[in-house]
Amino acid sequence: MLFFGVSHFPLHPLCCTGRYLYLAVAMETQVLLHTIKMVLSQRGRETLAIQPRQHRTCSDSGDRMLPSLKTAFTLLSLLQLIPSRAVTPSPQQILKEVILLIQQLNSGVQVPCNDTRVAQVAFTDQQLTDQNLLCQADMALTKVTRCKEIYEPLITNLKRLHGKKNCFLSDENEVYLRHFLPALGNFTQGMYRRRGSSATQ
Repeated sequence: MLFFGVSHFPLHPLCCTGRYLYLAVAMETQVLLHTIKMVLSQRGRETLAIQPRQHRTCSDSGDRMLPSLKTAFTLLSLLQLIPSRAVTPSPQQILKEVILLIQQLNSGVQVPCNDTRVAQVAFTDQQLTDQNLLCQADMALTKVTRCKEIYEPLITNLKRLHGKKNCFLSDENEVYLRHFLPALGNFTQGMYRRRGSSATQ
């Protein structure tokens, strides 16, 4: 008997963020593929066991194969639904991923390229929208060329959050990267708390 709609593995609380998305989808995909193989294999053994005892017409064989094909198509449909849900995380999930990436960068002995100077972003300016400030942070980090590969995941998630093609960022005032990242971390954590509280109201 097959049970649908119930995950075969307990998922980690962070499974829906970008870093754990691939693992969750891969696990569910392997389960469904294994189930398909088991169903088709069982149907094949039943067909072979019946053939020696009695003769079947082509229509009878076709009728016996219909349940197997229907089951296989149902499982394949479910298999296609899992990636479509997993590749579209919510803004809150992307924001959580940003916070985790910043925490990782700040957890080392020093911030990568910590002595690099970047444009200062006024995260406390309440006249600017969250999307505008995230866009400015994205632009500031994009100019960190020495550690581009390290900061690329953070920049990519910031772009997904603000959704802007460009924004204005003055480079008159600059700060060290080791001071910029904690400020960005405080700002994104505040966003996360505000959005979480508004969603529960």
